[in-house]
Amino acid sequence: MKYILLSMTLLALSCKSAQPQTKAEPQPQQEVITFKEMDITAQKKEAPERTRNLIIYYKDDADLQPLLNVAKKEKLELIYQYKNFKAIAVKVPDDRDLEGVKSYLQTLAGVLSVNYDEVNQIQGAGTSEGSFQQ
Repeated sequence: MKYILLSMTLLALSCKSAQPQTKAEPQPQQEVITFKEMDITAQKKEAPERTRNLIIYYKDDADLQPLLNVAKKEKLELIYQYKNFKAIAVKVPDDRDLEGVKSYLQTLAGVLSVNYDEVNQIQGAGTSEGSFQQ
């Protein structure tokens, strides 16, 4: 029994393949990019491009016609009347103060808010700008 156990142990040890000792080849260093080092164009921009358009949100459907009358009286061009929510987009003429018109519209009855219409662009859409490159 001793011989069988000894021979089984030797057989098991001899079956273990010895891997040759080789020098490890140097791996190419991977560049580590931290957020501080990234060049993000969006951070360099001061603000999104602003148009002379305002989006006016109103409370009820009954508030729409008086709002349209005020817009016509103030010579604001109606750009769009939103169908999915209660709002209109108007263009303020170049000869009018944009902030002043916005402040005036916010004081009207039935107006919930007046927001600037802004143009925002997705960073690097369709280009390699803004993406990680290897």
